[in-house]
Amino acid sequence: MNIFYDDLPEAAVTELGLGKTMTTFWSGPSGETVAGEAVADHLTAAADLLTDTGWTRTTPPAPQPAPLPALDEATSVREMLSTIYNVLRTLVDEEQPKAPQTLSSAICRTQQTHGDPDTAWVGQAVLTAILRAHTRSLHVSLYAWAEKQHRSQDQIAQLLLAGAAFARRYGPDTTDTPTAA
Repeated sequence: MNIFYDDLPEAAVTELGLGKTMTTFWSGPSGETVAGEAVADHLTAAADLLTDTGWTRTTPPAPQPAPLPALDEATSVREMLSTIYNVLRTLVDEEQPKAPQTLSSAICRTQQTHGDPDTAWVGQAVLTAILRAHTRSLHVSLYAWAEKQHRSQDQIAQLLLAGAAFARRYGPDTTDTPTAA
């Protein structure tokens, strides 16, 4: 059971104005309408990323690389380049454990492979609308909700999956396609 979606009454959908005919809700910053399935794919990918990497409530500080040794006149160019290379390698090493993601970073990171700025924008609006219906509050900040101290990874995953199911059910079937003038 998904606490966010299973209890979402049809009245909340109507009250929030989120049906397929509400094209402004389903439009991204590009001004084009986004298909519900595209939003669902993006939110599902974000949930999958959090399953793979783990979830963190807030972004931890970036790890600091070891300080570079002081240079002296005897340091060769080869030694300098080797040191710089080693520092860079530790910063971008693919084999290092993946860092847990926040809800925001998961949506942003999956935008590159499973969406675009429009699906991210509308996906966040869908999640916020679900939270509005769930909390019965008109003013809900998605990321403030996600960063509450008692929030759990399971609640974040449930919200993302509820958003995906919601987008599939209530989102438009197709996107606007710009036409040549």
